[in-house]
Amino acid sequence: MDGQYSYNRNAGYRKSKPAPGESLAKGALILSVVALMCVCCIYPGMICGALAVILALLSRGQAKRPVASGRLAIVIGTSAMVLCVVLIVAEFAYIMANYGSIDAFMQSYMATMDELTGGSYSQMYEMYGY
Repeated sequence: MDGQYSYNRNAGYRKSKPAPGESLAKGALILSVVALMCVCCIYPGMICGALAVILALLSRGQAKRPVASGRLAIVIGTSAMVLCVVLIVAEFAYIMANYGSIDAFMQSYMATMDELTGGSYSQMYEMYGY
């Protein structure tokens, strides 16, 4: 009767240690997802994407390849950065095609803001010291 039932079922259970660099890879994966969500904001997308790639590369440590989540973070972070660059180039091409120069775009922008605010947007800038 004594050896028939084992009431201490968790005595042999040991929580396995995560692979080296797993925590860095998880952080990189989270940053890469944030970068992908912030692509339309450009700067946060580029910053989080770059940090995700750096952390994923650091997660490999002495190994030849990073862990699986690190490799996924590299792919997602790089794609977020590429999408940000594509968005910047598309915006610049749109401005150049429709306005001819950045100065013409800014003049059109200021004229539109003057119409919307009902006064001189330039005077409002001067009033606040810009």
